[in-house]
Amino acid sequence: YRNRTYRALLIGNTYPNSVDALPSCEVDADSMEKMLKTMNQTPYKVTKKIDVTASKILSSISTAFSGAKDSDVSLFYYSGHGAGGTGSLIGADGKGVTFAQLRAALDKIPGDKIVILDSCYSGNAINKSSTESGTGSQTDMEAYVDAAMEAFANDVTKSGELARSKYYVITACRKDQVSRVLPVSDQGLGLFTYWFERACGWDELNDCRFDMLGDANGDGMITFSEAYQKTYSMVKEYVDKYYPGGQVTRANPESSS
Repeated sequence: YRNRTYRALLIGNTYPNSVDALPSCEVDADSMEKMLKTMNQTPYKVTKKIDVTASKILSSISTAFSGAKDSDVSLFYYSGHGAGGTGSLIGADGKGVTFAQLRAALDKIPGDKIVILDSCYSGNAINKSSTESGTGSQTDMEAYVDAAMEAFANDVTKSGELARSKYYVITACRKDQVSRVLPVSDQGLGLFTYWFERACGWDELNDCRFDMLGDANGDGMITFSEAYQKTYSMVKEYVDKYYPGGQVTRANPESSS
């Protein structure tokens, strides 16, 4: 990992003039930037965009990840509205970025792509539905294989666009769920983003470094799988207490080191 270059594009759309404004999304993008910059062993070159249009989301990908090589890692983070039914990412102009469009833009970037989505119905990106139970279930594997076969056959449906090789995706919720806000401040915090960052060693609420709760084997590093598993369990514990059955974190592939 020392020979890789790490880049991140962070999108936080707040829709300030809308009745459905999401001020927490800017807070989430800010804290993701701070967290990534504390990762000294895998230092990220961060590009952050607040309140950008759908077309700007796509154009920012080529700019932020310019120069990427096959050995590099490009991280795309989005906090904002997701469209009902499809999960499309909603730009500040109200227009959507479909997961097919997002994948087409990211496919042009060499190397590994990490995609983190804190938005409603984001499970559509990897075809993760409400019929699944827990992590590592047979249903998860079947959904992954189905999406991969569709991609191979060039007959990709609107779900599962990012369930493919070289993509590591964590979504705030399943494809038929909303992504909730943690009501702990005036602006609120994305429930998923808050617990994801806690798993990775950042306390968004207090704006400081934190124990790496996701480091299950204590080796000082957090793998994709560890980050997902810990986020999944902490989100589940919180949601089961306050919003029973209301939000389940998903990932694909689940067991990546």
